[in-house]
Amino acid sequence: MKTKRTPTPWNNDLFPFAVDGKDGILIADCSDIACRNDEVQNANAEHIVRCVNSHDELVEACNHVIDNLSQESEEVWEVELSVLRQALKHAEV
Repeated sequence: MKTKRTPTPWNNDLFPFAVDGKDGILIADCSDIACRNDEVQNANAEHIVRCVNSHDELVEACNHVIDNLSQESEEVWEVELSVLRQALKHAEV
């Protein structure tokens, strides 16, 4: 059985340069002593939060489009379906 990740939504508003769960538990520390740039470290935390929080919705949207376009005519949408399927393959965990 696969270990489940911390449920979304994730945030980055409780700790500087960090990602925290909705229960306030620290998920990831994005501070980088070698970087020493507060703006970059905070941008990294924000990007992680945005990606994680949108992941499930984007996967669902891609699957919806694939299902609907496949019913229309897979030959017409072959390239687009291929791109979506490849993106979903990369998103699978």
